[in-house]
Amino acid sequence: MIDRIEWFFSATDLVRIMDWLRRNSEGARGADARAILSKNPGIASPAAGKWQWVGYKGGSEPGVMNMTLLLQARNGDWYALTGSWNDPTLAVSEGRFAALISRAAQLAAPAP
Repeated sequence: MIDRIEWFFSATDLVRIMDWLRRNSEGARGADARAILSKNPGIASPAAGKWQWVGYKGGSEPGVMNMTLLLQARNGDWYALTGSWNDPTLAVSEGRFAALISRAAQLAAPAP
């Protein structure tokens, strides 16, 4: 029932949410949100290591997977990366999708 439940936010919506979290991360509440987002980077260590800070929110179930990242470059600039894979007939290959998002994050990192 992925056409009726689950990820209805567009990529633009997800980036906008991450940007809101970034802009509102001052103070105790913001620090809590950033701590939660950075608990699990969601991407492989070599990709995460290219960034000063990685925040991640995602989710999956059979036929649905989303990975959305808030990334801070070593120079302080902020980036967002998001991707979703939906297939109403088959389970998503979570490992393959995570590897693709990890590689995209690694390639998107600005040169030091």
